[in-house]
Amino acid sequence: MIQLRLSKQHIINIIFLALLALFTASLLWSSYLQKENENNIDTFYRSTSWYSNRILYQSETFLYQARLYQLNGVELAELSQSYDLLWNRLDIFLESDETEILRANHPDVEQGVANLFNTIKTMDEDLIHPEQLQKAAFQQKILQTKANLLVLNYALSQVLSGTISQGVRSNNDLMQFWQLIMFIISLLLVTALLRTTQRSSNLAKQDPLTKLGNRRALDQYLQQKLSKNHPISVAAIDLKRFKLINDEIGYHVGDRVLISFAEKLSQYKDAVAFRLGGDEFVLAGPYSGDLETLKAWGQKIKQQLSFDFQSRERSFPVSIRLGIAFSDTQNQLNAEELLAQAIQSLNETKQPTASDCVLYPETISRYNNNLVRLQQITHWLEDDNRLSPLNINLEPLYRQPDNQPEVMLLNLTWRQDESICSLDWLAEQRLYLQVLPKVLEQSCQQTSLPVLLKLKTSHQIGQLLQTKVYDLQQQQKVLFGLPSLVGVTSHQINLLQQHQIKIALERINSGEEPNYKALEQICYWVPKGLPDSEQKKEALFQLANAFNQVTLLPLALAELSK
Repeated sequence: MIQLRLSKQHIINIIFLALLALFTASLLWSSYLQKENENNIDTFYRSTSWYSNRILYQSETFLYQARLYQLNGVELAELSQSYDLLWNRLDIFLESDETEILRANHPDVEQGVANLFNTIKTMDEDLIHPEQLQKAAFQQKILQTKANLLVLNYALSQVLSGTISQGVRSNNDLMQFWQLIMFIISLLLVTALLRTTQRSSNLAKQDPLTKLGNRRALDQYLQQKLSKNHPISVAAIDLKRFKLINDEIGYHVGDRVLISFAEKLSQYKDAVAFRLGGDEFVLAGPYSGDLETLKAWGQKIKQQLSFDFQSRERSFPVSIRLGIAFSDTQNQLNAEELLAQAIQSLNETKQPTASDCVLYPETISRYNNNLVRLQQITHWLEDDNRLSPLNINLEPLYRQPDNQPEVMLLNLTWRQDESICSLDWLAEQRLYLQVLPKVLEQSCQQTSLPVLLKLKTSHQIGQLLQTKVYDLQQQQKVLFGLPSLVGVTSHQINLLQQHQIKIALERINSGEEPNYKALEQICYWVPKGLPDSEQKKEALFQLANAFNQVTLLPLALAELSK
């Protein structure tokens, strides 16, 4: 036997449709009763008014002519004609369908007409024998007719000036009942509509995965606070190395990490949490622009929101970065500006030399510093005789297990303060296609070993091969490094094979099925770190050898691997 299980939403929809059907039926039935009442009232009053007027008129006419006949003022034929008209009118009233409603609902009128008709019918013999019209008996009948006519006139006046018929009154009661039903249903439908609208509005402002407020809810919240000139600070937050979780473990684990992090955010006191998208979140708190207070707030957020994610399959730490911006009476911003500053501060945390918590005022000095560095790079590219603003640092990488130097790893630092100049910064400034060929040429002149340039994607290799780097690569003076083979397309693999490009891979256990065609071009494995266990180290070295990859380590790791 099949059992149907209806969800709560299905039950609500069924109730809503039932109420709507009942409302429609009530409306139609009420309209029908209204129309019927109009017809009944029209027919009732029209027939009552016409018949009452005709009966009264012809009765008065007969009585008047009877008096004239007694005074020899009219002929008998004229009196008989008046009598016949009155007789027929009374008979029609008592038998006609048009007066059925009046007779059924007002028996006193029917009785009054019947009494009058019975009195009139007793005059038949008198009109056949005209001599009786002068006698006292006929005069008595005339008096009785007048009395009956007076009673009938009173009854008819009560009908015309008093209440409607019982049928009409009953219909009115039904109409009032159905109108009450319609009113109640209307209230229920309006309430349901308002609740549905409110629920839809709430859903439109809610992130479906984490149940936090979304970007729209954040904008409304900030606008509300800023319109009242309340001091408010916004911390834009993202998860460090979250892309690595998705790539190597899987999106299902990534979603669970986001849900767990959102639960921690929602429990954070004195601030409201929102999700911007991906692994980016926002906390909005009531803090002014005191930098020490904001720094303390940022550190508190880091401490409370960093956690160890634990599942059946995995266990790993989850840490965050955040950028903070503020608006108060001295630094008034709108919602869009405030959020943009927080996101810009968050982006600054992704720079190699930046901390995990950056305040927006700190990004201003960094921005100005970037402008200065951009000008220095631009002038250096335009003038070969100008001193380079960059230092070329070549670090030897040692072949395992014999610990012989195999390649030189290229790193760039700023000459001014020895801080790192990352390829990401050069890419953001759209300079790496101009800077790297020149830097690589100078690097190859400083060493006889091949120079290793670590890139983010194989797409960058294709771009660099269109510059002077192509000649250096053909001479096997330059090889390229990639984080992993994740995201490498078939076209890019064909490019690697076509140009015989040697690749140094950082991760050989990316969590995906290896592309063996691409592995043919992978010559080196250059890990960023090694596990503590000697057994695990040996297993990784054997895995690299299985894929014909030479393990290269910097000096510090090479000594640890002995």
